[in-house]
Amino acid sequence: MIIEKKAIKYTCNYGIIELTTSFFGEKELNNDILNYKIINIKIYSGMQDNHKVIIGIEYKLRNIYTGETIVKTHKNDENIIDFKELKINQGEYLSEFHIRFSNINDYITQLGFSTNKNNGILIGEEEGEKKVVHMNDGNNIILEIHGYIGNNLASIGCAYISSQIYLGYNLFKFFLLRHLLKNNEIFKKKWDESYENLPIEYKFIWRTINLPDNIFSIIMSNCL
Repeated sequence: MIIEKKAIKYTCNYGIIELTTSFFGEKELNNDILNYKIINIKIYSGMQDNHKVIIGIEYKLRNIYTGETIVKTHKNDENIIDFKELKINQGEYLSEFHIRFSNINDYITQLGFSTNKNNGILIGEEEGEKKVVHMNDGNNIILEIHGYIGNNLASIGCAYISSQIYLGYNLFKFFLLRHLLKNNEIFKKKWDESYENLPIEYKFIWRTINLPDNIFSIIMSNCL
């Protein structure tokens, strides 16, 4: 199942892009990003020119199929004084972010993220204009975070996709995996050999192979 590139959308970068900052993230994503889910996010704050500002961000992605995790860190360690962390559970995903930007000092003064289950974090000062980036009222999933960083976080945006497309894409892959495990002996042998190395939470995929299609679909959609 191939998803058209235009299905992955991008917000603008909120903040000020300066010559002293550098870009982080990906300018263009492909279907590989749909194999991953953001499962943890941290936001760091600190002091800059006697102002409390957002210093950086760190988030962890997990491969839905293998359990492999990737941590992406973009922060200035020297100026950190505080951080907040959000864990994203199964059946939950990042769906919007909140940003407050001071036009007077050109700083991001407050930043937060929330999920489709209304869990979230918010850190920083109530200085400047606040904007909540809903991205279609929670019906989308944030796939990746990008922006510009220098001594502090200068700007931030994200890549996102419709939750229906994301879930449909991965359910299709799960059903294909299920078909191969039931009908291809070579594939099944390789899967069985690697089964013991899978993280515990991923072994449910193997255990649900013989369930009826409708039950299998419900289990997968609730666990993504």
